Formats: sequence, C-alpha cells, structure tokens
Amino acid sequence: MTDQDLRRHAETNPAAPLKLKITERRIMALNLRKQGASYRIIAANMRQEDGISPKYNSHAAYLDVMAALNDLNEQQRELAKENQRLDLERLDTLFTKAFENGKKGDVMSINACLAIMDKRAKLLGYQPPEVQQNLNIDVSKLTTEQLLRIKNGENPTVVLASG
Repeated sequence: MTDQDLRRHAETNPAAPLKLKITERRIMALNLRKQGASYRIIAANMRQEDGISPKYNSHAAYLDVMAALNDLNEQQRELAKENQRLDLERLDTLFTKAFENGKKGDVMSINACLAIMDKRAKLLGYQPPEVQQNLNIDVSKLTTEQLLRIKNGENPTVVLASG
C-alpha cells in the first residue's frame, strides 16, 4: 500500500494505521502542552519520537494540539447529547407513571406531570431559561401592594409600569 492509499483509507476508517498514528501524535502533543511546554519545545520533543518527521515544527505542534482539543470538544458534545437522550427517556418514564394517576385526579401527579413537561421543554430548548433581571429598583419607593405583587411572582417590570 502506498502512502496515498494509506491516507485515502485513513479518511474512511478511524482505526486505519495512519489515522491511529496521527491520533497518537496529537495526544502526545496535547499532553506536552498540558504540562506547560511551548510549541517549540513540543516540536523538539516530538522530533525525537519514532515515526515523527524531522521536519515537524512548532506550527505542526500547534495544529496537532488544536486538532486534539477539537476532538475532545466533539467527544464532549456527543456525551452531552447522549446524556440528554437518557434524561429525556427518564422523564418520559416518570411522566407515563404520573400521567396515569393524574388522569384519575391526583393533584400531586398532575403537578408532577406539569413539572416534567416543563423540564422536558427546557432540555429541548422549547422554553428559554429564566433570566434574572437587575432592575436597580429603589424598593423604599414602592408601595406595600407593589412589593407584595413582586413577592407573589408578578414580573417587577409589569408591577412598576402599572403603578
């Protein structure tokens, strides 16, 4: 097999020998970077390894470290998606059980269903996360009625606008 054949094969097979060598080289470069080595030092150390070209330089070290970090970030994104899928399955299981009792009028089950639906909507991005506003309100100028309305969960902006 020629180098060109190896490269073509490596593009489609994650376990191809060339792809494995590249991945191992990137991990070595990243480990050196995590230990505080500069890209120049990484390049010098890497050139001493078997199979690393004597032309390996600080730019190649930088590219390897960035590629390794990108791979790690992609793995994290995939793990987050898998965790989200598991969480959604768990919520669906809980919802099914609570829904049966909720249909019979059990108030706690109805509240549980609503909470599960709310959590599911947040996980899927249907419902934006709640944002805390800093309105810089001088509460000493608010009436007792306005303070009670805000305390009871009414939007402070609406309370202030209505007077």
